[in-house]
Amino acid sequence: MFKSIRKGGRIAAVAIGIVAALTPLAAPPAALADGLPTPELEKSLAVDVEGEDSSARVTDDGNYAIIADYDYDLYDNYNDNYVYYGYSRLDFKSGEVTPIDIPKSCLSDVQSTWDNKYLYWLEDGKVIVYSVEDQQRVAHSIQVKKSEVNGIELNEDGSSLTAYCSNGKYGKVCVFNLQSNEKTFTYKFEKGDLDALLSRDGKRLYVCSNRKLKIIDIPDGSTSIKEMPGNAQCNGVTRACRSDKLLIETTSDDDSLYTTYFMADYDGNIDKVADGNKISIYDTWGKYILAITGENYDTIVIDPNTGKQIRYLIKNDDEDWIDNTDISRDGNIVLASISNDSSTVVRLIDTKTGQRVDCKIKLDSYCSPEFVDNDQKIVVDYSDAEDPTKMHIDVYKSNIHYSPIEKLIFFAQDNMPIVIGGGIALVLMIIGGIAVVCIRRKKRAAAQTSIAGTAPKAKKHKRSRHKKYAQQEQVAQQSSADSAFDTQWQTSGEPLTDISQQPVASSAPKFCRHCGTPLVPEAKFCPKCGHPVE
Repeated sequence: MFKSIRKGGRIAAVAIGIVAALTPLAAPPAALADGLPTPELEKSLAVDVEGEDSSARVTDDGNYAIIADYDYDLYDNYNDNYVYYGYSRLDFKSGEVTPIDIPKSCLSDVQSTWDNKYLYWLEDGKVIVYSVEDQQRVAHSIQVKKSEVNGIELNEDGSSLTAYCSNGKYGKVCVFNLQSNEKTFTYKFEKGDLDALLSRDGKRLYVCSNRKLKIIDIPDGSTSIKEMPGNAQCNGVTRACRSDKLLIETTSDDDSLYTTYFMADYDGNIDKVADGNKISIYDTWGKYILAITGENYDTIVIDPNTGKQIRYLIKNDDEDWIDNTDISRDGNIVLASISNDSSTVVRLIDTKTGQRVDCKIKLDSYCSPEFVDNDQKIVVDYSDAEDPTKMHIDVYKSNIHYSPIEKLIFFAQDNMPIVIGGGIALVLMIIGGIAVVCIRRKKRAAAQTSIAGTAPKAKKHKRSRHKKYAQQEQVAQQSSADSAFDTQWQTSGEPLTDISQQPVASSAPKFCRHCGTPLVPEAKFCPKCGHPVE
């Protein structure tokens, strides 16, 4: 059974791989066939805020936004140079804005998941997880002191949490199961350990230590150590969103902006990112990794699953690398925010051809546009130039069209557990169906064999009974005839008349009634006694 389940998971993964392999064969999106698309404004909303640097974090499905109300304060180092006023929830369908009740002491520690569907923070020894969609919150008692926690991370599996604590000589990492609120694993940092990261499935802890990568299996606590290629010095470990691979930054040989990145998988296989180019990664939140390289600060697009460079985008004179704010899910379109002295314009850039189109989105202040709803929408948030207490959020229809195969791939990537579970369920259903058919066939064959084995005996017994009855009846008839003959002979003393009988087709010999001598069929008189044959 377990082999069947594993096989089902492999079948689902292979199916996804086949679909992904067929993607290049699919028809190109209609929006890219004749050039870049032209976005169209769908709705424009305004939200009251206190901070001039407030921003909106849009959920990945494009239905809601988290409004983070804050100011950037150069003189407040305690809160990482930010002064927070609060958080609120915006429903794009109704336009309703609802404040989120968060203690002021926790505002600076609020974090969100990569898809912005959940907010979470540490409050009085409890981790509060707030669902943006249904506005429900769940408190998990993990019994840790806020003063000892440097940070917490809600893992992508949704059922575990990692807490980075500073108590002790070097600190430690604690993993909690949020279903039972129990601590399931603790790792104490050793000398030389720099950073730690939990895998997406919550089953492995990766520790970046000088020139080594430690891979700790959480269920059994076993540890394997992988040496960094070329004796590279580790500087930190991160993970690209929606990927199981790790990004390991190494210390640069000089003071330049660029460094060499390595990518490691779950088994600790380590390869250089972007074919060993010295780069600077600045965005890991989208479908692809964005990094800069070269003297011109050009942008390269990196596949987070392979670490390979798939696009190279040469920067124009009026552009900066920080202008590229997002990239489409197929890696073909970069969304940029180009600012000058008087205004900001949103620009679409074709990563294959370098073609650029400035959208009819011109603003008086800087913005950070992003793709949502599988690139079907573009959301732009910006401050009102005349009234800093107003923040505008505009939603545009992107007019990017994807083929059915591409949409299927997007669904599989976003719902991998469902796809794998569905594949396993399908395999189990097929196995169950085959088992039922085999059992029915076996029962049917057994029944037919039973019938075939008993039928001849029944027929044989039946024929025997018929034969026995026929013999008994014949004997009875013969006995009756002999008895009648004797009776008639004794009473009359004369030749008996023929008894009326049905003619019998028989070849039995005849005998003389007077002396018993056998007669031939043509005889008229008995050859012994001479009496006439009647």
